[in-house]
Amino acid sequence: MDLPLGRSRRRGWVVSCRPLDGEHPRGLPDLSALRDDLCPVDLYPFLTDGLWALSDEIGKLFLTSRGLVLAQMCPPRLEPIREPLPARSEGGEGKLFLFYSFKEWERWDFYCAEAEGAAERGEDAVLVFPEVSSAERFFSFARERLKGLELHLWRGFSSRRALSLWLELRLSRGGKVVVGARSSVFVPSPRLGLMVVEQEASPYLISQRHGTINARTVAYMRSKVEGFKLVLGGDMPSSRSYRALRSGASGELLWRERVPFRSRDGVSLHVVDLRRARDLGPVGGTRISPALVSATRKVLDSGGIVLWLLDRKGYAALAVCEDCGTTMSCPRCSRPLSLSRSGGQRCRWCGVSGDPSERCPRCGSPFRRYLSPGLEAYAEVAGGLFGEGKTAVLRGDLSRRALAEVLGWARGGGLILGSRGSLDVLESARVPLCAWLDLELELSRPDYDVVPRLYGAILQSGYRGLRPGEEREVYVQTRNPRSWFVNALKGGPQNMWSVELEGRRIFGYPPFVNLYRLRLALRGGGEGFTSSLPSFAELIGVSEEGEDLEVCLRSSDHEGVRGWMAGFFALRRPGGRSLAVRSIEVLRD
Repeated sequence: MDLPLGRSRRRGWVVSCRPLDGEHPRGLPDLSALRDDLCPVDLYPFLTDGLWALSDEIGKLFLTSRGLVLAQMCPPRLEPIREPLPARSEGGEGKLFLFYSFKEWERWDFYCAEAEGAAERGEDAVLVFPEVSSAERFFSFARERLKGLELHLWRGFSSRRALSLWLELRLSRGGKVVVGARSSVFVPSPRLGLMVVEQEASPYLISQRHGTINARTVAYMRSKVEGFKLVLGGDMPSSRSYRALRSGASGELLWRERVPFRSRDGVSLHVVDLRRARDLGPVGGTRISPALVSATRKVLDSGGIVLWLLDRKGYAALAVCEDCGTTMSCPRCSRPLSLSRSGGQRCRWCGVSGDPSERCPRCGSPFRRYLSPGLEAYAEVAGGLFGEGKTAVLRGDLSRRALAEVLGWARGGGLILGSRGSLDVLESARVPLCAWLDLELELSRPDYDVVPRLYGAILQSGYRGLRPGEEREVYVQTRNPRSWFVNALKGGPQNMWSVELEGRRIFGYPPFVNLYRLRLALRGGGEGFTSSLPSFAELIGVSEEGEDLEVCLRSSDHEGVRGWMAGFFALRRPGGRSLAVRSIEVLRD
């Protein structure tokens, strides 16, 4: 519908209308009842009945508006629809299949076989990946494996061909295979018979654009509505899938191997005790074991690439006075300041930066020492061990250009240091050695799901991008080599989830209850929100960040929380105080 908005006009969707009996199975609006300034753009629905109904359910589940959900389903420029949707295939029962294997190529072979079966039945297949780079690699793999089928790479609505591909898939009559990242879960095919979600436990399946919508959850909901077969795969199950497996409520299961890092797979795990290593460099805690140094030098001498991983950027996270022990803190928020290699200081929380003071603000001492090393501190030590020309630090997420540059630099062998985003290197180059520099640091992140995220990342450091016949070593440096987490690394994901889910059940975390993270824009105060909590919602965290208020709630009554929050999207109270919700994140896994 085209309608006036101020001095301009906008296009939008008709959510409900009065049908004309006998005209159309879904009903058309009674055009005679429209105002003169409202203009209908098309007479046929944009989406299938299943997607249209799903847009409302997704909005309710993830506490976002139906319009924002539809904005992810449809092209940004709404063009008139001149052709009706073809007859949709007869839906089945929405069968669920779980397939887990540490070997990437083994999973991909299975997905291709499933896509071939869907094409033979005259149905479309959609394969959803958590990251664009993985989708592109699988698309290249599938072009060789599925030469007789019509393949499409779904790039969302950012490419020039996005609208024409969307319209083509909307009128599909079956036999197509679509590969894409998380937005491909909304491909508008009326003949959809198969959907595959790869790495179903990956946090990258959660959209951060219009509401935190989990593509795996959407795929499951859509399979129940439209009746197609859903395959959830990866190197390990998500918390919800594993809980369903234990209760016997899941679908058909094929779990090839449950113990990772076996020599017959070409992947070996080495757990190194950091307590036997000594500090290297000026930052306290910069420890690199002799075993890792020896293994790294061996790979570099042979012209290979080594990847060292640490989820802390900068040079040092703490600067303390040697005389009185005072921690150098931010003048705005009083949190510790981190130090860069160039000597500048920066607050990771509020962004305050500047040059460090020459003397301690408490005792006036000019002497200080640095603790909690970051990537730049390890790079400084590595440069002294292997040569500055052999060491590079990756900062931030890798763009295609940055990845090409670093791989070109490391062509004759090199040591790459980076955070978890640097695992993308494994998809484009042969990396015989990966190392996690500080396991306890990785586990110290203040997130309730830090354990499965780290476990999945370590699995990927061993198996991601590994081709048949290749070998890779994974080193894990830790101060507690007999911890339950290390034992779970050796025993398999089921060992990790058994301990993790028991802890979540006791302390009240997903998937047993839902968490709600809200960022509120404050104008005059937010007392109205936190003081009116109902009995079914528990406040577990609140902090002010500048002009915003960050709130974390816990509840097992989602419908109650949704009804209670409805009034706070535009809350106005006496005295000119107002409260607006900037974002809501619903955590269910």
